[in-house]
Amino acid sequence: MDWMLRSDLWVIAIYLLGMMGIGCWVSAGARDVEGFTVGNRALPSWAVGMSVLGTFLSSITFLALPAKTYAQGNWNAAIFGFMPPVAAAVAVVYFVPLYRRRVRLSAYEFLEQRFGYWARAYGAIANIALQLIRIGTVLLLVALAVEPMLQWATPEGWDGQAWQSAKILGLIGVCGIVVIIYDLLGGIQAVVWTDVAQVVVLTVGAVWVLVSLMVDGTQGPREFVAAMPLERLEFGQFWNWDAQTGFWDWGATTVLVTGLYGLTENLRNYGTDQNYVQRMLCVRDDAAAIRSLQLGAWGYVPLNVVFCLIGTALWMHYHQGSGQLPEHLPADAVLPYYITSELPRPIAGLVIAAIMAAAMSTIDSSMNSCSMVALADLVLRWRRGPGWLPDIVILR
Repeated sequence: MDWMLRSDLWVIAIYLLGMMGIGCWVSAGARDVEGFTVGNRALPSWAVGMSVLGTFLSSITFLALPAKTYAQGNWNAAIFGFMPPVAAAVAVVYFVPLYRRRVRLSAYEFLEQRFGYWARAYGAIANIALQLIRIGTVLLLVALAVEPMLQWATPEGWDGQAWQSAKILGLIGVCGIVVIIYDLLGGIQAVVWTDVAQVVVLTVGAVWVLVSLMVDGTQGPREFVAAMPLERLEFGQFWNWDAQTGFWDWGATTVLVTGLYGLTENLRNYGTDQNYVQRMLCVRDDAAAIRSLQLGAWGYVPLNVVFCLIGTALWMHYHQGSGQLPEHLPADAVLPYYITSELPRPIAGLVIAAIMAAAMSTIDSSMNSCSMVALADLVLRWRRGPGWLPDIVILR
């Protein structure tokens, strides 16, 4: 029963109970289709903007960005995180007016208007498949990342491998069940308000890790900044031009390639992903939708910098400071190792909760958009027969 005395587990439990409490709190507003799917089109723009930010972030971001910055020796990975504001500038001009005037619930209604129902059904089914894959991937990755941070004593009669597998399955089950409960209770309103709480938790967790690294030992933030190696703050080569062949190497992770990838991926998010289109429809007017997208996009930029600074600070801690790493520890395991070995238990619990929050803010959006697309594009459409076309609601 020693696990009941662990303060880190109590922090995680309080966080999970808080997420379900938010679902219960907003459940009264999710009794009909409009309330469950688009929050009666009356959610505040700042909350929807933070939900957009939470959808951008995931546990992969929380762990992979520091790992890439740590391993690559530069900030090339940060280029992707500077692209959302550029994509949002395009989205507020083209996508917000398009979707708010041409669709009622689902982005794929527009496909039917242009090409017929086959295109709408294809887009809906493809989106559901993509989101289910995304949910499974994020759940597995967060379980694999968090499991080593929960170094409990193995129960009697269990071998180490069996207990490790049980923890991974338990983490997947707990995160999935909690998200299903609050998503089922409150619909998109629960998703938005839990995303607000999750963004706060993951931001506090990330900043706490960075500050802990910056004040490592006797040094302070000023000494940390002065000691930062400038070569590790570079973005890498702008492009890779092969003078012998006369061609660019588009396979290299240059500034140009990473920037183009970030721009096209974020344009795809705003233009075709139901997670983002749904949030455009959750507010009262176009101006509120524009504010939401801009808040989510610009909010990602400082967090992107924080995560990359964590990667650089980890390298300084273990290669220039007093930290000692186990031999042959991979880059993506350095941050989890630091959390479990060098942070106090309550703070480690907060950071673990932040990693889980980053995962759950992605999972809940995917689950809710899947249910919305299945309802609007498949179930209701098939019930009303092939001759039914959805009414176009003009939003102003």
